[in-house]
Amino acid sequence: VLANDLVVDGQRVTYHQLNESGSVSTSLPVVRTPAESADLTFGYAYNAYAPATMLSPPDPTHGIAVKPQIGPDANLYLQWAFSNAHSWPYSISGQEGRHLQLSLQLSDPALGSRYTTTEITWAWTEYLTPPRARLHALAILYSGGLGIGDKQGFFGVGGYVQQDILRSLFLNRPQCCTFLRGYTPNAFVGNQFHILSVEYRAPLVWIEHTYSTFPVYLRRIYGAVFTDVGDAFSGQLRIKDLHTGVGGELRLGMRLFWYVEATLQLGVAKG
Repeated sequence: VLANDLVVDGQRVTYHQLNESGSVSTSLPVVRTPAESADLTFGYAYNAYAPATMLSPPDPTHGIAVKPQIGPDANLYLQWAFSNAHSWPYSISGQEGRHLQLSLQLSDPALGSRYTTTEITWAWTEYLTPPRARLHALAILYSGGLGIGDKQGFFGVGGYVQQDILRSLFLNRPQCCTFLRGYTPNAFVGNQFHILSVEYRAPLVWIEHTYSTFPVYLRRIYGAVFTDVGDAFSGQLRIKDLHTGVGGELRLGMRLFWYVEATLQLGVAKG
C-alpha cells in the first residue's frame, strides 16, 4: 500500500493505493571487452493499482476533481545499455567514460493492459576527472523520455520519495538522473520529460575500518554539490518553464555483511 497524491480543487490530498506487480526479463551480452560492455534486455511487466479504499465524492461547490488512474498496466520492454566508464581503486565515482541507455516500452490490451501506449526513454552519464584532482570527479547526467497513447502523465519528476532506510541500503539503488532535487516527489507530470544534472564529487574522510569482525565496514565519506535542471510536461518544451534545483549531499560508503556495497546519503536541496 503506497501513499499518493490526489488533486482536488487545485490542491493535493493524500490517498492510499494498493499495488500488485510482477515482471520477468532476460539480459543478453552484446559486447564484452576489458574496456567496454553492452547488454540487450527484454521482458514483460505487469502492475495492477487502484485506491485501496473508496474515495469520498468531490464537493460540487469546489473545483473539478481529477481522479487517480487505475490499472492494470502491462507492457513489453526492450532496453539497450552501454558502458565504458572507468574508475581507480580508491575512486568514489566513475572517473572517465560514459553510460548510455535506450529503452522502448509497449502497452496494449492484448498484453493485459488497460492502456495503449508507446514510451521511449534515454539516459547519458559522462564522467570527467578534473586536472590535478585525480580522485575528484565531475558527473554530467542527462535523461529524457517521450510517451504517446491514451494514458496521461507518463512521467513524473521531483525529489526523492519517502524511503525505508534499511531496504534502500540493501537495494543500493544508484544515483539516477530522473530526480529534480529540491521539489516534492512527482512535482511535475507530463508525457515528456528532460533533466540535466551536473555533480562535482570529492572525497572528504577515509575511514576503512570496522570493529573486529562486525558486519558493517565503514569505507569513506565523500561529498557532492549539484545542480538539476528539467521539467515534465505535455506539449512543446519551453526553456522559460524549466525548473532548477541546487544543493549538496554527504555520502557514507560502507560494506554490509562483508559483501553488500551500500551508500547512505544525507543532503539538502533548494528548488
